[in-house]
Amino acid sequence: MEQSKKKVIVFGGSGFVGSHTADSLTERGYDVTIFDLKESLYLKDSQKMIIGDILNYNDVLKSISGHKFVYNFSGISDIDECHNNPLETIKYNILGNANVIKASIEKKALKYMFASSAYVTSSSGSFYRISKLSSEQIIEEFSKEFKISYVLLRYGSLYGERSDRRNSIYRIIEEALCTNKIEYYGDGGETREFIHVKDAADLSVDALDNKYNGEV
Repeated sequence: MEQSKKKVIVFGGSGFVGSHTADSLTERGYDVTIFDLKESLYLKDSQKMIIGDILNYNDVLKSISGHKFVYNFSGISDIDECHNNPLETIKYNILGNANVIKASIEKKALKYMFASSAYVTSSSGSFYRISKLSSEQIIEEFSKEFKISYVLLRYGSLYGERSDRRNSIYRIIEEALCTNKIEYYGDGGETREFIHVKDAADLSVDALDNKYNGEV
């Protein structure tokens, strides 16, 4: 692959899944730029960092210039935070996503990789679910109208390094170690499928393969 075609920008690359995906991209020889509201604590020497806000279209447009692949992990990912702040969720998760894909099209990126959620097929998830479902539909329409390739990455229950109390496995382990008890809200009949964040990151890079274009 030509070097110019290995330039990737990862929006939300300072976060849990985004930072691991950025690392996986770097390990496979991609030239990685991270765009986020705050500098990544995990930034590698070869990775570039851009501090910016996805609601600022001009900043997004400028940052994408020259990058062939665009990953979007940005936005509000905590379900409770989305529930309590619906307007902020709509701004960052829906309008922010629209800014990034529109700028990707304008700068002629080859592919748009969107971090969605398994919640889009659920009846729960509140405004978080709605924001991800709406964003998926917006991406599909942009692709239909402007012919950009995309992949929708519906993450389930992740765990692993760099998580915090917003992560269910993190909370369970912390409670067990610190209080000798685990508080869980449910009736005991729930089933969840967990995947390590590094596996999810590696699969997110695998999904760049053209055979996944337009797929979930």
